[in-house]
Amino acid sequence: MELEDYFNSLNEAINTLDEAFDEIQRDFSPQINQLTSDNFNFITNGKYDNVKVDNEYNINVLDKESGSLKEWGFLSAGTIDQAYISLRLAVASILSKKSNPFPLFFDDVFVQFDDERTNQGLDCILGLTSKDKEKVQVILFSCHERLPIWGKNKTDVSISRI
Repeated sequence: MELEDYFNSLNEAINTLDEAFDEIQRDFSPQINQLTSDNFNFITNGKYDNVKVDNEYNINVLDKESGSLKEWGFLSAGTIDQAYISLRLAVASILSKKSNPFPLFFDDVFVQFDDERTNQGLDCILGLTSKDKEKVQVILFSCHERLPIWGKNKTDVSISRI
């Protein structure tokens, strides 16, 4: 009888956790999809404007040209990176609204980007991190020489070379 009670208690705990997860996902998913879509639309210059993020954080995008939903694995490596930067910024935006803004760290996130994609990605990060009253610190590590050129005319950007 004691083991049966223990087993029932565990099942009840699992059910409660599942319900809590489902509730969080219902509240969180629409926000995450919208913010990721907005970011991705900006970074891709409007090529993709509808993103669906599943509960395992896989990304599917609606291709405007073909009208089909594409799984992330069928996108180019650079587009996949753009999608995941968009997702990371969406999550950071949601989390920072619930607390004080926190710094964002990026390590060579533009390694597969051409100059245009890099500029769009940097502009997106800069735009999202300066929306709130409190500025967000972004620390970006990169092996590319082109980043200092991008930041040269930006007043909110400080570039340090190590």
